[in-house]
Amino acid sequence: MPQSSGLCCFAFNKLSQREKLCNALITELSSPKSPTSFLDREFWHHTFQVPIPKKEESQPYPSCDIVHQHCYILNQAISQLSAVRAHISSNINHTVDTIHQLVSKENLQVKSKIKSKSKRGLFDFIGSISKSLFGTATVKDVNRLARHMNILSRNSHNLAKSMAHHDELLSSYMSKTDKRFDNIVSEIQNNHDFIQNVTQETAKFITEFEKKSENYLQTPRSVTVGKRYLRPVILSDSKGVCLKDQVRHPEDRQIIWLNKRGTNIQNSLHWLEKNIKSKINELGNIHLYIWPGTCDLTTKNKDRTISLASQHPDTSKKLFENLKKFKLLLQPYPNSKITFIEIPHYSITKWNNHNKKSPSEDRINQDQELHQQIINLNSQIQESNSFLHERSPLLNLHLKASKQVKREKNKPRKQYISYQLYLDGIHPKPILAKAWLAELSTQIRVDCWH
Repeated sequence: MPQSSGLCCFAFNKLSQREKLCNALITELSSPKSPTSFLDREFWHHTFQVPIPKKEESQPYPSCDIVHQHCYILNQAISQLSAVRAHISSNINHTVDTIHQLVSKENLQVKSKIKSKSKRGLFDFIGSISKSLFGTATVKDVNRLARHMNILSRNSHNLAKSMAHHDELLSSYMSKTDKRFDNIVSEIQNNHDFIQNVTQETAKFITEFEKKSENYLQTPRSVTVGKRYLRPVILSDSKGVCLKDQVRHPEDRQIIWLNKRGTNIQNSLHWLEKNIKSKINELGNIHLYIWPGTCDLTTKNKDRTISLASQHPDTSKKLFENLKKFKLLLQPYPNSKITFIEIPHYSITKWNNHNKKSPSEDRINQDQELHQQIINLNSQIQESNSFLHERSPLLNLHLKASKQVKREKNKPRKQYISYQLYLDGIHPKPILAKAWLAELSTQIRVDCWH
């Protein structure tokens, strides 16, 4: 008897729900066309308890009260952060007001973005009745609340992002500011060291310069042997006043000083033209020393500053033409002599600084032009004195100084004019006035004594 195998199914008039699902599962498993199997589907309803937030109170950030540029930039950053914070607080407060309105009202309709109709519960009216009686929230209210909470979270995230960005900018600014302050402190230290070195070198130079002048002054002046046959007369401006104040030696008291502050060559010439006869009758034969020139090369302005009188290349020649007129005045007196004293170098910038006037670049350049004009004028004075067989005291030797240019084996040095022994750039200090007076007295003994 042949054997057969198969699936036996028993039919009942009424199948249970579990048996129906079992049969459906068997059918699906035995069918090769169906790629998937469906067992069951259930719907779950979740209820969330969300605390309602409170309104934010916008408190201003503390500002920087220090009067400084960096503090001003920091206050600008704080102002921007305060504006962002105020804007976010306004959005948060608006969201909180909306949440309170949604929770407290029943008939708030919100348009859904989903076009398909949402599935309803079996007894939806129970939630509405519960909301009316007990104030509980429905699913729609929770969705609205969740949507506003998402907005609130997004705004908070933007605030945190903005704060992080500003913190990054502020950190970068502070790091660069610290670096700049370090550079400033370093440069200030370098400038301080440089100024200190210059001050020490200047003090050392002044000390050596004054010592040199003192050594010259301490050299004992020999007693003049012989008889004076000419009376020394010095015609000068304010420079002569400074030298006259230092007269102590008996021989220096025999010098006749004709000094007038602020005078120039032309005014001195007019005065001498009127008084030369009476002076020679009063003093006898004289040896006239002409020493103006300061007020011819420079002119005083209304603000007490001085500037170059002329920048014409022939300025020194024109001044010397006026100086030669003094020789014409002495021609009627052949027993009298004349000598032109070289003009010492002086500084426009030093004078203006002494009078608390800031020097301009133009006047600093005028110092160089003045230096050259004095050199040219003194060169012509030397030629004229040589023609007259006379000699001018070398007053500029007391102004010359030297400094080391490079630190090499040969140690080359540069010669320059120093104005450290001037009171104000024009008038000599007492120690320089004494040195100049000694130079003049030495030359006068040669010129006026047999």
